Amino acid sequence: MELSVLIGQFPIKHDIKENLKNILFILGKSEKDDLVVLPEGALSGYSDDISQCRMM
Repeated sequence: MELSVLIGQFPIKHDIKENLKNILFILGKSEKDDLVVLPEGALSGYSDDISQCRMM
């Protein structure tokens, strides 16, 4: 059994609509039974800058 894996790497932003556009583009390039791997936080975005995070 063969498994096709597509790794969808793209610059992730805090803009969910932009991230979704990139994800849909990647999915559009995949074949029907491909396993598509996306980065953690691919849709919602993330940053190494935690200064915007609030402590509860």
